[in-house]
Order: sequence, then structure tokens, then C-alpha cells
Amino acid sequence: VVTRAKVAATDRTAEPSQPAVNEFDSAVLDHSPAVSVTVPRVAECPAHLEYTVRDTKEMYQSKIVFGDITHIHIDDSMLVDGELEARDIEPVGRPGGPYFTAVERLSYTRASDG
Repeated sequence: VVTRAKVAATDRTAEPSQPAVNEFDSAVLDHSPAVSVTVPRVAECPAHLEYTVRDTKEMYQSKIVFGDITHIHIDDSMLVDGELEARDIEPVGRPGGPYFTAVERLSYTRASDG
């Protein structure tokens, strides 16, 4: 999960580069081993989704990746009484290209969630 604090570094990992280039080094990010896949995860991110690729689809000039989640990691600092406190993550999304979108406000959809 990309946070506001890591947008610039995350954007650097999407720049075109040669296969031999270590994106962690070029983006100045630390890495930690994953649990269920062979690629490392970004150590500074508070949550990680590990997945295996099921399929890819070309759409316009982009590729959409579909996968099966194999492991979820959430940093203990994001938990309150064993539950994820999503308001503390400050996540951002990447709709495509150089664009990021921020989650400004989380709202509950069911009265029982509030």
C-alpha cells in the first residue's frame, strides 16, 4: 500500500529502466523479504499484499494485472485492539500513468460499521 509519504519514491520505481537496475536503490527504498512470493516488499510501507499473477490484459497503452492474494502484512503500528485503523494509513492510489489520487476521507457505508 503506497502512502503519501512514499509517492515520489514509488513514482521513481515506475520509470523505464534496464532489467539490471535495482529499483529499490534508485528510489532510495529499503526492502524486506516477502512471505509467500520471491520478490521483496517495500519495508517503509505499513501494509503489503503479496499475490501471484492470474492474468494480464492490455487496455489502451497499459497492462492490467489480475492476481490472487497469497499473504497480507499489516504493520503492528496500524492496529488498534487487533483491528486495522485505516484512517492512519493515508493511502494513495495510482489510476494510471503519472497520476496518483489521495484518499481524503474515509466514510462508513453501513450504520453497523460506525
